[in-house]
Amino acid sequence: MAPAKRSAAALAKTQSRRLADGAPALSFRGLLTHLATIVRNTMRPKNPKPGMGTFTLTTEANPKQRQALDLAAAIAA
Repeated sequence: MAPAKRSAAALAKTQSRRLADGAPALSFRGLLTHLATIVRNTMRPKNPKPGMGTFTLTTEANPKQRQALDLAAAIAA
């Protein structure tokens, strides 16, 4: 079996370190670091009133993070 050959698009991406839309290409580790900025925090008011509970605040994924999460979900399905 012959080794796989990279496409012209893949070679261009490797050389320029940019994606087709001009955004910087991330390594796998860089992508994981970028995805790690999505967090869920359990918050409590500073001076809570009696019976006041906590609430959860989750950061929203930016478009690149959303794209990566959607691709990961498609692979898992």
